[in-house]
Amino acid sequence: MKKEKLRQNQSADLQLVSIAHAAQKLDVSTRTVHRYIEDGALPALVMGGKMYRIRETVLQEFIETLEGRRLPKTRRSPEQLDLGLSEPVGEEEDV
Repeated sequence: MKKEKLRQNQSADLQLVSIAHAAQKLDVSTRTVHRYIEDGALPALVMGGKMYRIRETVLQEFIETLEGRRLPKTRRSPEQLDLGLSEPVGEEEDV
């Protein structure tokens, strides 16, 4: 039972979504999602140069963190985004 649940969690963490999908879920433009990534507020993976993918779990955490808050649409540094985060969403600690 534990192994099955671990596999489900691992496979969910491996699901990647596009910028367009993230923008749709966040109800913002794709440019705004790019700004979140560039500002460090939304971690993403770079695939083949300029193609970004976002882990589904990271996007969901980002959405949950922002629930009830107005999404920032201006270009600001992560410290100025005032998302109420002490550290970037989805960042993993080095062990």
